[in-house]
Amino acid sequence: MLKRSLFCPIAFFGIVLCLVSAPAAAADDATSGLENGKKALKAGQNDQAIEIFTRLISASPEAQIYHHRGLAYSAKGDNNAAVQDFSSAISLEPDRPSHYFKRGISWLKIGRFKEAAEDFTKVSELEPLNAHALSFRAKALFSLGELQGAIDDVVIAIRNIPGNPALYRLKGDILSAAGHYEEAVSDYGRAIELGANEAAVYNNRGVALANVGRTREAVEDLNRALEIGAMPPAPAQPPEFSGNSW
Repeated sequence: MLKRSLFCPIAFFGIVLCLVSAPAAAADDATSGLENGKKALKAGQNDQAIEIFTRLISASPEAQIYHHRGLAYSAKGDNNAAVQDFSSAISLEPDRPSHYFKRGISWLKIGRFKEAAEDFTKVSELEPLNAHALSFRAKALFSLGELQGAIDDVVIAIRNIPGNPALYRLKGDILSAAGHYEEAVSDYGRAIELGANEAAVYNNRGVALANVGRTREAVEDLNRALEIGAMPPAPAQPPEFSGNSW
């Protein structure tokens, strides 16, 4: 970032007049614009954020601005545009894992699972301890039918994020798809113990229970899934940009 430079050529009556150079002023404008865009994004004002970031890109196409506009497009639901912006950010900063991570999520949302898996693999190469990348790659591999790779990833992710109910649900789904219903029942149960209260968790555990002949328990779970499905939806939450990726 450009530093503020001062030009102080003349003193009148002992007072030095200093002029801020044009490049420094432009840098200040870019900084404040970026902060304004971030604030709009955090407030859920996605169109306003996109407009701000677009103006900044026109003046100075920087990776972080493309990245944040990609976040705004993703929050708005336009994941094709988000992919383009994250790709632009990657072209400018090819070694920053966050660009690949966010592009991978956008790939997942539009059903491009192979591309998503490749991006999360790149994140893992750049940040070997990033368990969130493994958890999302597990989802991509599961969607591609690569069950062994998916289970390997989710096991490591759970080892690093043991309190995440969504990971246990995902593990249960993978095990069910592989026909390991008893193990799947255990993982669905763990997800519920950790706070998962979604119709899908009870429904999928009910199906697994039915497959191992535990009919009464299966019916209870399927009824619970119907009850949850009949509940009014929870209020929409603003998008999160850090912390737990699930």
